[in-house]
Amino acid sequence: MTTSISALSIAIQAGTPVLAWGPPGIGKTATVTAVADSLALPLEVVLASIREPSDFSGLPVIREDGVTMESPSWARRLTQSGKGILFLDEISTAPPAVQAALLRVVLDRVVGDLELPEGIAV
Repeated sequence: MTTSISALSIAIQAGTPVLAWGPPGIGKTATVTAVADSLALPLEVVLASIREPSDFSGLPVIREDGVTMESPSWARRLTQSGKGILFLDEISTAPPAVQAALLRVVLDRVVGDLELPEGIAV
C-alpha cells in the first residue's frame, strides 16, 4: 500500500476531511477509489467543475406541507448506505458560486435538506 493510500485511509477512518491538490492526471481519483475499495466503502465522485450551486444546495420542490430542498441522487445513495466516501473532484476549477455552495456540504455535511450521516467521509 502506498503512503498516499495509507495516509488517506487513516484520515477517512478518523473522520478528517482531506484536500488532495495537484495537476490533472496524477491519480487523485484513482487513489480515492483504491482507498474506498480497500475499506469496502461506497464511493461517489462528484465533479464540481460541471455542477451548479443547486446541485449542492438542493432544488426547491413544492409539497403539500411546504417547500423542501431536494438533494441529488448521489447524496441520497450515500445517505441510504449510511457509510461511504464523497469525493468532490475539480473544486479548484468550479465557479465561485459552486465553491460557496460546497462549503455547506464540507463544513455542515448538508446537501439540500439532507444531512449526511457521520459514516460518510467528505
